[in-house]
Amino acid sequence: MHIDIEKARRRMAARGLDAMVAGSLTNTYYCTGHYSPHWFYIRDQLRLAVIPKNSEPFVVTPDVEAKAYTRSGAFRGYEFPMDVYFKYPEGVEDLYLKGKHNIAPFEDQLQGLDVRKLLIRTPVLLLAEILSNRNLDGARIGIDKEYIETEFFEEIVDVLPGCEWQDCSEIFKEMRMIKGEEELDCMVRATRITEEAIRSCFPMVREGVTVGELLNHTLKAMSGISSETGGYCEAWERGVVSTPIPAGETRGPLDVPVKVGQTIRWDIGCRYNHYCADVGRQVAIGDIPQSQIDFYYSVILEASAAMVEKIRPGVKAHELYQAVHSIVEPVDPDYSRRLFNGHGLGIELHEEPYITPWSQIVLEPGMVIAVEVPYYVAGGYAWNYEDMYLVTQEGHRLLSDGLTSELLKLG
Repeated sequence: MHIDIEKARRRMAARGLDAMVAGSLTNTYYCTGHYSPHWFYIRDQLRLAVIPKNSEPFVVTPDVEAKAYTRSGAFRGYEFPMDVYFKYPEGVEDLYLKGKHNIAPFEDQLQGLDVRKLLIRTPVLLLAEILSNRNLDGARIGIDKEYIETEFFEEIVDVLPGCEWQDCSEIFKEMRMIKGEEELDCMVRATRITEEAIRSCFPMVREGVTVGELLNHTLKAMSGISSETGGYCEAWERGVVSTPIPAGETRGPLDVPVKVGQTIRWDIGCRYNHYCADVGRQVAIGDIPQSQIDFYYSVILEASAAMVEKIRPGVKAHELYQAVHSIVEPVDPDYSRRLFNGHGLGIELHEEPYITPWSQIVLEPGMVIAVEVPYYVAGGYAWNYEDMYLVTQEGHRLLSDGLTSELLKLG
């Protein structure tokens, strides 16, 4: 569990909410600490984590995941029976029967529904039953509307017409911006694994290698079980590109051998226990035009450094954006087309705060920001030097310090 329930309740009170519902994979994980593998692959299923203002938080969950969703002890579980057959031997609590008991008051309303509709309507009806028992069936309730499917939301509103529904996506996003120690540890581990995956490719970089070979090696290096902690690592962002890039494409072919004079660029990240890293580096294969190298050092790295110098509590996100564009736009006025030069990250690869020309978000300790100054030329070279920084009380700390910013020449 990563959410601070009392902090969430204070934010709910400021909005006049009686309860707050997480109806998405992202936010139920943030609330409960369980990232459902079933939900990730099969979108037919719905789980709901609920924080009332004056009573015990609870989660509406398939019976097969009830233990996982309530492991933290902060949320009470209300099971509903799942379409997965588990035999419960003697002496083992039969969660299927608990689920059948929970839905008994409205089971007649589920007759004849197809599987998808059943797996949506069952948890919603169970939610309505629980809220009614807690005198919340006419309450003002916030839900992460930005994240859940329209069909799910419409079903909830249909079953609970007496409630006043508000979008509380911003509450979740604002809280997720500030990372706790456990969250930060996951992100640091993800960063180390990502950096090592990039570094492990360097001996392979030479004329004749294909981008597909480098990509496959990178993905394998980022995926698996950590031998140290047992945490799960998976490749998330998968950008390995050779440049020059053909005009009209975002990456070249995977199966064509690269040549001297090209570059290889990584813009990648793995997730460690579902928290993301995002790192960008590039290397040259033999000699490339000196003008490109000069541009990389005098513009890309200079603009990145100007943005990093601004990272500290109290600074607004748009000030970081302006620091970049004050350097790049005099060289290329068209760079104003770039709408952001960095982003927060956490459970999702892109989260608030976005480094945009209009963002009024004030940096706070605990935020993690990916700083990036991409510069891509159609039919030409592409650059993206990207690092991750933690905002601290004193200023900032570089998290992705395992790779040089130097433009290495390999092969």
